[in-house]
Parts: sequence; C-alpha cells; structure tokens
Amino acid sequence: MPQFKIGERVALNGLLGKLHGGGAMGTVVFIAPDRHGMEVFDEYEVAFEDSRQLRVRSFQLTNSETHVKRLWYVLHIRSGFVPVTVKKLRQLELEFMVPTHAPNVIFAKLIPEQRTSVSFIVGVMAISEPASELVRSENSPMSRRASGID
Repeated sequence: MPQFKIGERVALNGLLGKLHGGGAMGTVVFIAPDRHGMEVFDEYEVAFEDSRQLRVRSFQLTNSETHVKRLWYVLHIRSGFVPVTVKKLRQLELEFMVPTHAPNVIFAKLIPEQRTSVSFIVGVMAISEPASELVRSENSPMSRRASGID
C-alpha cells in the first residue's frame, strides 16, 4: 500500500527540497507502486503550484498534513468505455460516481492538478470544469448513488 495518497500535500526532503527552493510543497497526482512491492521505492508524481511536476520516490517526500480540497468534475467518456474507465479510477483510488441518468459520463472528485493525469485514462475524451454543486434531490437516482460521499 502506498505511503502517500493522491491529493495529499507533500514536501520534498533534504537536498532535493533545497534544490527546489527550500520548503517545496506539492500535491501527489499519480502513484506508480514498485513492482517488487517495496514501498520505499514507490514513485510519486508531484504537482507544484508553479506548474512543475516531478516524479520522485517515497523516501524523497514527507507529509505536510494539509489536504487540498477536491472538486467534482464531469468526465466525458467515449461510448462503450465506461467500465474500462471505472476500473482505472478504482485502481487510482479516486472517488467517483456513475450516474444512472446520463450515459457516457462519470463524476469524479479530483484536485485540479489531477486533471491532466486523468485525461490520459483510456476512454476519457474531455473533462468539464468543476460542477458548482451536485444537485441531489430526494427522488433522483443521483442522490441514492451519492449518499455517503463527501
């Protein structure tokens, strides 16, 4: 199991941190587990506010304890690719909902820096701007699927 999760705020350690401006803070946007199961060698892609992205190992990071707010985005999915996309979103441990009222759409809760990584998932054609608030009425199928999420 990875040491850090997607969306978690992290800081670069030691010399790497000094090379990138002291307290270089970023957000984990992608995780590539070590193929031999050694967590210390898991790779993390970290996005910084100045648009830089670095791929580092877990021993090069520390937890910053401040979490980024995730927003709901609409993923527009190619026809017939919803199951494939859902499988990948589960592997990435992302929070999402597949609405019963709209085909080829998935709602995913992401940090803004994750949009680029998610846009490369097979089947994702486009990502809409964040939904201001998912409408949940007592009678809608969405409210039944969304209960307990937040």
